Amino acid sequence: IRSLDEQRQLKTSEMEQMRVAYKLSEIRYRVGAEDLMTVLDTQRALSDVLNELGVLKLKRLQATVSLYKALGGGWQEPAPQPGA
Repeated sequence: IRSLDEQRQLKTSEMEQMRVAYKLSEIRYRVGAEDLMTVLDTQRALSDVLNELGVLKLKRLQATVSLYKALGGGWQEPAPQPGA
């Protein structure tokens, strides 16, 4: 879990840098210093980083659930429903 937290911190930093890069590319495009493909490439890269960050969050949640189950605490199986 600690490793996933470290990866998430790095990916969050990367996301912040990509947001700045995307904003700068948009500004440069508006003033005619950048072409549209560069803006779209930067936007795609930002989207990729956001997706990777979401995957890391999911993996951390899954690891936490697995840890709770392995330790046997804080996890209860749902009671069977009558008539099922």
